[in-house]
Amino acid sequence: MHRYLCVGSLIVFVIAVICGCNAQSNGPELGQVEGRVMLDGKPLSDATVIFRPSLGRESRAITDADGHYTLQYTPGNNGAITGDHVVIISTRTEAHPKELVPLAYTTRGALTAKVQPGKNEIDFHLESKPKKVP
Repeated sequence: MHRYLCVGSLIVFVIAVICGCNAQSNGPELGQVEGRVMLDGKPLSDATVIFRPSLGRESRAITDADGHYTLQYTPGNNGAITGDHVVIISTRTEAHPKELVPLAYTTRGALTAKVQPGKNEIDFHLESKPKKVP
């Protein structure tokens, strides 16, 4: 009888460990993020949009012809980690090496965004020429 109790306890323990591991493998809390990127009032197509949190995996998207993007955390899993992000937007690729976006938007720190749980609509209105400071 003692042997069955030990085996039964071991089975319950293994099931609890497996269930606990599966619960943790779901990953961090994500907010669903989409929006539009405009450059000088016009949609910016084929731009890479990157949301980088202070800790964790970044999320990415490519804008469509209307400048619309939907962030993807992993393949088949849309969204971004909730919290503050540095945002980078760039049009440079191997096929198109000429950057259309000013350097301020393609480097870390010029653009930021806060991702909340649930749905987020975050638009970016970029300017190709910075405004003159008087």
